[in-house]
Amino acid sequence: MAHPLLGVATLAASTMYALLGFAVGTWLRLMVAAPIALLIPYLVMAFPPAMEPVWLRHLVVVSSNCCTTAETLSLRAVGGFLVLTCTVAFGAFLVSAHRYGGGLRLVHGVPAVGVGVALALVLAAGLAAVATDARRQGLRCQDASGTQLCLWPEHEQVRSEAAAILARVGADARRTGARYPRRVTESGRARPMEGVVSLEPGATASERTGELLGALTPRPSEECLQRVRLTKRVDRELYWSVTVVVAGWWAHRLGVPIDSTAATDPGQVRQWLRGLEARPMHQQVSAMNQIVTAVPGCGRLPAM
Repeated sequence: MAHPLLGVATLAASTMYALLGFAVGTWLRLMVAAPIALLIPYLVMAFPPAMEPVWLRHLVVVSSNCCTTAETLSLRAVGGFLVLTCTVAFGAFLVSAHRYGGGLRLVHGVPAVGVGVALALVLAAGLAAVATDARRQGLRCQDASGTQLCLWPEHEQVRSEAAAILARVGADARRTGARYPRRVTESGRARPMEGVVSLEPGATASERTGELLGALTPRPSEECLQRVRLTKRVDRELYWSVTVVVAGWWAHRLGVPIDSTAATDPGQVRQWLRGLEARPMHQQVSAMNQIVTAVPGCGRLPAM
């Protein structure tokens, strides 16, 4: 379902371009004003989104790439767009009114236009190319055999399937001593030792199983991944690949099929799994526990 703010943004943009076209038409001949009025929207929507810094795009367009189930439109991005759009529309109205002698002088509107532009820049500055906020409302959490499973309402239909898998994981972990996150959530605001999952009802059962077992490794934080990239201590993609290793290990333990192609190098993952499963069980569990402990802070991973 479309976000209601998209409708507001569309109405504001349509009004702004109409007022701009009218303002151009009040000062120029029709043969000149018509193509300019058509060219302005193209230039506005084509060039700023392709320029640096990337946050400039949020002043002229609302991203159509939003959102995952754990995200919503960034209020800062939409706010910056609406403020600038209303400011430009007000400026165009002033220009038209001045032309027809409406008693308004252009100089009277300059401070308001300046404040509007400055506010829009403040709201948009520093945003990422796709600006989103973490979704905050609606998450439903229930216990699943010792693991808290938190899903969005639209994914409630797969809860029983996911809870059954987590129950088997818990039972096996109690026998082997393997560690895993005791909270698995679809929220984008997960804490360091929580598993992050997205269980789409439209996915196949094996895809949902792989996603859930992959969540048994907490995800590395963006801060530590950035640090790893700068220090070049280890390939940052390794931390994502070991997540698939953990999922593959649990899939083997539970006897369920999953897809390992989510890894950067599926062949390497299969090689790691074969080597891992050839070891005694206590060494396998030790390696899994080291991974679960190390990944959130991009720490030292066990030898594969």
